[in-house]
Amino acid sequence: MHRLLNILYNGFMVGIGLGTVFQLAFLPFMGMRSHEDWTGLLVWGFAISIITGVLSALSFWYMHIVMVRQGK
Repeated sequence: MHRLLNILYNGFMVGIGLGTVFQLAFLPFMGMRSHEDWTGLLVWGFAISIITGVLSALSFWYMHIVMVRQGK
């Protein structure tokens, strides 16, 4: 159980990092026109980072299941 939590945590942190990079790279181009205030952009960036973190944790969990089934 401890190892599974470690895998999910690592996947979540990788996803948060990727979401933050996406947020910093692309969101100003996409979001600056649709939001007058910078707080709207911040909320979008936070949501993107959290969603990317959850998806990454799920993919790490799935890869772990596949590797356990293969005996690696």
